[in-house]
Amino acid sequence: ATMAIALSNVIGRGHGNSVERDYLPQAYSDFIFAIGAEELGIVFSVGTLLLFLAFFILSALFFYSFKILFLFLL
Repeated sequence: ATMAIALSNVIGRGHGNSVERDYLPQAYSDFIFAIGAEELGIVFSVGTLLLFLAFFILSALFFYSFKILFLFLL
């Protein structure tokens, strides 16, 4: 998986042009981030990490609003 990410560049190798896909066990499920990073490059990697960060921040804000609501009910 590390080699797949290391072999990519900014825009990647192109969709479907992964070299490391044949060497990774279950490349379609467990190593999907490594294959996506190799094929689509840093654009995919940073975009995926930003989506996870946005999900985490929005979840924290959502649960923080419930904390305020439940403190009001006490």
